[in-house]
Amino acid sequence: SDLSEILQEFETSHKLTLADEQRDAYMLLGHSNVIAVSGYPGTGKTLLTSAFVHLFEKANLDYVLLSPTGIAAKRITQVTGRPAMTIHRALGFKGDSWDFNEFNKYRVDAVILDESSMVDSKIFRILLSSLLPTTTLIIIGDAAQLPSVGAGYVLNNLLRSQVPHVYLK
Repeated sequence: SDLSEILQEFETSHKLTLADEQRDAYMLLGHSNVIAVSGYPGTGKTLLTSAFVHLFEKANLDYVLLSPTGIAAKRITQVTGRPAMTIHRALGFKGDSWDFNEFNKYRVDAVILDESSMVDSKIFRILLSSLLPTTTLIIIGDAAQLPSVGAGYVLNNLLRSQVPHVYLK
């Protein structure tokens, strides 16, 4: 379906108009299946997440909402009304192994990863290796937040890379 049409339907049903930067981020999905969205608190990342959820549901895509912590997953669930879970739970972390990995792919059409500034490089590698190359991946976070406890500045590095991204103001 046409992204613009589905976005307009979302805006009409929610009686709002997304900001230009939010619209730009949404429309990036027409050009790339991996995008990043960053911005300070209150810039509209969560509202944009709801717009992405609306798109995936209208397109009948199988999607998952992920976060690095249970608290963040609960918040996404409250805001979107859709179930969210931690990366560890989704990928079946068993203490020293994962149910899903490069050999046993996590089969889903789309992933929205929220609070990505808290994701370290090891967990991000595990997530990426478990996904099919065709999976749409939306990485959302605040680059100004404290970095992950583990090694790596995943979100900050992605924002400086070739990954298409939008900074919400």
